[in-house]
Amino acid sequence: MQDYIDYTADINGVIFDPFEIDGRHPSVEKIRIEATDEKVKIRFFIKDITSLEEAHKLTQNMAEEILDRLAFKLNVPIGSAQYSSGSIIEMKKGETDSIRLLSGQISRVLELKGKLSKIHKLGPKSTENLKKI
Repeated sequence: MQDYIDYTADINGVIFDPFEIDGRHPSVEKIRIEATDEKVKIRFFIKDITSLEEAHKLTQNMAEEILDRLAFKLNVPIGSAQYSSGSIIEMKKGETDSIRLLSGQISRVLELKGKLSKIHKLGPKSTENLKKI
């Protein structure tokens, strides 16, 4: 299992298939981005991080920068990055080796909205262009 931390942000009118970009820090292996169900989802695959708090400190600003670039490229408003979940496996050396799984998740209440939105699904070529963010 690989360590990760997830963020979501509100987006209206655009969905696209998942794509990956290179990590922008030695502790970030890659970043997966997708837009579905009025949400942009960003997952950071991380390494050499020992706590969710440390992972959050590292990735929060990166998530905001990615969302700013996406909003500019897509010409649509995108909400702020909200931490949604994460999982870190912590190895401790001592008299005996032990592994501890640190995980956290925030649940959201589903709300019904009474609006009709036009959704534009990006094709593979447009999604490929987003990798240049």
